[in-house]
Amino acid sequence: MSKVLNFNTLKRKTMTIVMNDEEQTKLSVCVPKKEMLDNMIALKDVKENEESVNMLYEVCAELINNNREGKTYTVEELKEMLEFEDLLVFVQYFTDFINEVQSSKN
Repeated sequence: MSKVLNFNTLKRKTMTIVMNDEEQTKLSVCVPKKEMLDNMIALKDVKENEESVNMLYEVCAELINNNREGKTYTVEELKEMLEFEDLLVFVQYFTDFINEVQSSKN
């Protein structure tokens, strides 16, 4: 008898973050789809200029908005809530999370 792989019942890994808002909103950020990963990889050489900073906020909003709770933030909301350095820390933690997911067995 063969096993059945049901994608609807797979336990998906998440990274928990607590937002810097009044409610200290706790989010379970999901593993992104390929397009989001490609956008994240494009950040590799980000410099601190206006275009790159805006790109960083856009990609981080996309990644953060990919959460189980369904909570979304606009780029403008993130700019009010998080500084450039906060986003760099988020990207590093998220990269570590993705590497952990890739190296673990399901």
